[in-house]
Amino acid sequence: MGLCTLIIAIAKLRIPDYSANITYTTLAFAFFMVLIIAGISSYIGIRKVLKIEPFDIFRG
Repeated sequence: MGLCTLIIAIAKLRIPDYSANITYTTLAFAFFMVLIIAGISSYIGIRKVLKIEPFDIFRG
């Protein structure tokens, strides 16, 4: 999000009529979307690990 903010700020300097608006609402929305995506991907990874039997791990 920080990199995106920096790129938009640079674009506004180089192109005076650039119309991207960064507000606290859009930053909060992006933050929560990142949390949701990270939570879903973590759940998928943990679910796969929990299906493995301990015997299979220590058997070698």
